[in-house]
Amino acid sequence: MSEQEKIEQRDAGRATIMAVTALVLAWLSFAFRFADGITVGPVMPRMLEIFDMTRAQGGSLISIGYLGGILATIPAGIMVDRFGYRKVLMGSVFCVVVGCILMTTMSSYSEGFIYRFISGVGAGGIVPSGNKAAFDWFSAKSRGKAVAFFLTGTNAGLIVANMTVPRVVANYNWNTPWFIWATVCSIILVVSFFVLRENPANSASASGRPVMTMGQILKSFAGLLKNRNVMVIAFTGAGFMWANVGTQSWTNTYMNKHLNIPLITAGYLVTTYAIVGLLSKFMSGAIIDRVSSRKAVLATLMLFYGAVLVWFGSNQIPWMLYLLVPLMGMANALPSPVLNVIAMESVAPQIRGTTIALCSLIYNIGSTLCPIAVGKVVDLTGGNYAYVFLTIAAGPLFGGTLAAIGLKSYQKP
Repeated sequence: MSEQEKIEQRDAGRATIMAVTALVLAWLSFAFRFADGITVGPVMPRMLEIFDMTRAQGGSLISIGYLGGILATIPAGIMVDRFGYRKVLMGSVFCVVVGCILMTTMSSYSEGFIYRFISGVGAGGIVPSGNKAAFDWFSAKSRGKAVAFFLTGTNAGLIVANMTVPRVVANYNWNTPWFIWATVCSIILVVSFFVLRENPANSASASGRPVMTMGQILKSFAGLLKNRNVMVIAFTGAGFMWANVGTQSWTNTYMNKHLNIPLITAGYLVTTYAIVGLLSKFMSGAIIDRVSSRKAVLATLMLFYGAVLVWFGSNQIPWMLYLLVPLMGMANALPSPVLNVIAMESVAPQIRGTTIALCSLIYNIGSTLCPIAVGKVVDLTGGNYAYVFLTIAAGPLFGGTLAAIGLKSYQKP
């Protein structure tokens, strides 16, 4: 081996280490922010009692976190394209740390409302940063797996929170989980400061692309609204998130209230759902890296998700849950990597952060509207869960149909 080959091999090995480091740090940020976000649910009974809050106020502590993320998404995506994912990811994790620390000092509902908003703002920047990091560091042959790995952060966060929060609250205090999340996220922030780097090969100087001005980014943003594939993906994703939020909100209640499954058993089934989902996202990433035509893959996975939801809601046999819950975890996990890969492959590299931010914003239309629609269905049908899950299934069925009809076929770049 020549000296030049040795240098190239060493540089390639160093680049691989930096790529994996960037992806893992983005994944950890995503996972523990997600754990922070869903901690309010299991802690809520204690908070209602301690702070004399109504259930509506407790629910608003969850909603304001989502709202903070929604409002921050577009500015964060633009900043990712303008300043790089490293600065935005670190700034986002800093917001999460501050929000979690403040939650440990919460003494009233109004304070908690503000603190959850701050943490939610942090969440808004992690998604475009992590997706941009995956695309910047990994080639077209492995981007699907990289994006899929990043997106398993939600599954990991759900597993960690389900295993940690109930035990910690039972043995310590209601606010101890946020002390844990603040500590872990602080460690992530410090490590990121020292080891997280942008990919020099994708810098403006190395690629020959000039750094985009804010005016050019805003003009590109307007152009995204006219990009057919981006808009189809965005509204297909809204259908996906409609079902995602509906599934998370109603699965436990359905199993416990309708099929009389004990809460502990239901909790184990939900953990199984998360684990299967985590593994399935890797499978989805591998599929998208191997298949050149994305359109058929996305449409098929969305329609499959809708069909599983219809089956789940019509089931009356308790033992069937041991099949249906893992199957639903798989069906829920498969579309998300495909959605993000198609969105970012449909645009120029320098506006991928803005693109995924725009898509995430529109995805959240589904997250916002589904609880309202399902609540109406519950009231109208007296809690008929077949209709509840049929309503939830409408999201991916709509999304799959839209992708099949509206998405322009294109070959993997």
